[in-house]
Amino acid sequence: MPTIRLPDARTRQWRALIAYRGKLVRRRTAIKNSIRALLDRQGLWVAVGRSAWTAAGVQTLGELARPVDAGWTDDLWRGQLALELSALEQTMKMIQQVEQKLDAMGQADSRVQRLQTIPGVGPRLAEIVVATIDDPHRFKSRREVAAYAGLVPRQFESGAMLRQGRITGAGQKLLRALLVEVGWMMKQHNPVLFVIAEKTARGSKTRKKIGIVALARRLLIICWAMLRDQADWQEPKALAA
Repeated sequence: MPTIRLPDARTRQWRALIAYRGKLVRRRTAIKNSIRALLDRQGLWVAVGRSAWTAAGVQTLGELARPVDAGWTDDLWRGQLALELSALEQTMKMIQQVEQKLDAMGQADSRVQRLQTIPGVGPRLAEIVVATIDDPHRFKSRREVAAYAGLVPRQFESGAMLRQGRITGAGQKLLRALLVEVGWMMKQHNPVLFVIAEKTARGSKTRKKIGIVALARRLLIICWAMLRDQADWQEPKALAA
């Protein structure tokens, strides 16, 4: 029978807290979308991007809200807005508390600090890579690491034909999502590593996402190698050339 590795209790709790933060972030996004939809139905404009959710932006939205238990009935949407803004504030406080705890754990973990020496890699990606990989020596090759995160293509075989499809999507979804998200930002923060995406895309707009997935896979492999060898980031000479 195949065996699996069971992480220790601390790592399991760490993974659970990281996953919980992901749920809170999705909840925050859902609340923001609900507020936008509510204002759209009233023909009111909301700033695009992060500017709508700054302290000044939320204060402006709060001026439109009214207590839901007020005696009027002609502007009920204002009561809905008040409740949504309250939920948003509470969710943001919860995210802040969880991130403070995760930051403290990451600062006390040399592995998380090591991965942050990669330009463009922040605490959120570093901590989930460390918590997911756990013991880097349990993987025998880079392909095993990529397959563990679902970043290898599916194989379709029929007779003598062998065709590759989309990535398998196995493993932890949040890890893949963060790797891809950071991959898009590498153009600004780590141009040398972003060359991987550009080479894979081959100048085609339709292959941009494929290039980013290839970059995400390489980034994960680099993180694994750094943890395995206990080495800080070194710019790949071949890519730099």
